Amino acid sequence: MAKCLAAIGEGEKKPGGLIDQFQAALIDQLDMDAYHDLVNGTYEPRLRVFNRYWSRHCRLLESGWIYNRILKKFWWPKTEGYPGSGCWINSDYSGRDYRYPPQLKEE
Repeated sequence: MAKCLAAIGEGEKKPGGLIDQFQAALIDQLDMDAYHDLVNGTYEPRLRVFNRYWSRHCRLLESGWIYNRILKKFWWPKTEGYPGSGCWINSDYSGRDYRYPPQLKEE
């Protein structure tokens, strides 16, 4: 994962890359909206790298529950009538964690 993220960063530093585009948006064009669009665009490639890593740690169990080996918790899907659902939980429904929803590895 670290190598992939580093490669993304190196690509952004190349001439005409994202760093140059940041400068053009902020200094040459004085366009804060264009700058924000560029910044927001930096998340997508990083998220794809992270999703590949994350999906290796999410397992669909025979019971239908999804278990995450990093968090050591189960995914409780959003359930009508249970406003606290849609989160990672311990087996006794305690320890709610809303950080990052499950991504299952595509077979």
